[in-house]
Amino acid sequence: MSKIVLYPADGYDFDAADVAAYLAGLTSGVFSSAEDFPVTAAGGLKVTVGAGRGWVHPSRFTGYSITKREADTLTLPLADPSLPRIDRIVMRYDAGARAASLQVLQGTASSTPTATAISRTELIYDLCLAEITRPAGSTAVTTGQITDTRLDEKLCGIVRDGVTHIPTAELLATAKARIAELEETASDSSRKAAACMEEAAASAKAAADDRAAAGTHAANAEQALRDTTQARDDALQGINAACTEALDSVSKATAPAQEAAAEAGRKATEAADAATAAAQDKTAADTSAKEAARSQSAAAKSAEEAKKAAGEAKAYVSTDPTLSTEGAPADAKATGDTFDAIMLMLVTGQLTFGLYTSTGDTLCTSTGGTLIATKQIGG
Repeated sequence: MSKIVLYPADGYDFDAADVAAYLAGLTSGVFSSAEDFPVTAAGGLKVTVGAGRGWVHPSRFTGYSITKREADTLTLPLADPSLPRIDRIVMRYDAGARAASLQVLQGTASSTPTATAISRTELIYDLCLAEITRPAGSTAVTTGQITDTRLDEKLCGIVRDGVTHIPTAELLATAKARIAELEETASDSSRKAAACMEEAAASAKAAADDRAAAGTHAANAEQALRDTTQARDDALQGINAACTEALDSVSKATAPAQEAAAEAGRKATEAADAATAAAQDKTAADTSAKEAARSQSAAAKSAEEAKKAAGEAKAYVSTDPTLSTEGAPADAKATGDTFDAIMLMLVTGQLTFGLYTSTGDTLCTSTGGTLIATKQIGG
């Protein structure tokens, strides 16, 4: 019959296996996730594992209590220079060494790293206390790189008896969900902070660009001012030269015009003088016309007088027998012929009369300016 151990009982000798069997009624893990074996960053590549109590249950009939009264510091190996990895901090039970110790399980560097598997056999049994993310080329461990795994029953768990079940999985799931939420919030805040930093950097760059552009614009403005001043000076010189040339051209062009104007003035004066002379001539002509009219009137009067005288002469001739008698004295005959001629000239309009008072009323007759006869009229 096999050995049946009753522990404790008086009068029996018990070995470690008997005690281990007694302790097998508890599950593996730590007694408190708040106090037992916490892992924290200690600067550089070091981490600190706090004091605590734990339990391992490597097989059905064995259980071992682990007690660590003081904190210990572990140094992690250097990070991979080009790829990240995940390291683990474990409390290891070693049956062969009959001891428990803290170990660093170095992970494999990879672009998608995973943590190294822990050991859980009757000879080697690990309680994983924390996982540490190791970025490529990192030289220090930060709090954000440490993940507490003490509530994960597959890796560590909370010590409980084998009858009463503590839902550490649910608790861990809740804790992980909360952690994930916090991480998401932190990540969102980090993204927002990164976006703000990018915006700030963009704003700073834009400000620098604006300052540079402002400097360029200022330099361009100064150059433009210099160019404008030079252009203004050149334009003024050009205007002065053009004005001088224009004045010379105007002077040259107006000289003939001035001469022509002077000539026109002279001709206008001559024309005015001619007009004055013409007016004077017209006045003289008007005077001559008036004199001619008076002369014509006088001539008409003289003609009337001549006709009257001629009538009287004819009457006289017709009554003077000496003027028509044959054999009359020659002077009487000549006088009669003369009066006949005068009458003919009066009829044909070839006779011009002139009355003179200097010697009395005298009738004068002429043809072509030749005096024909004179006769005393009325005594």
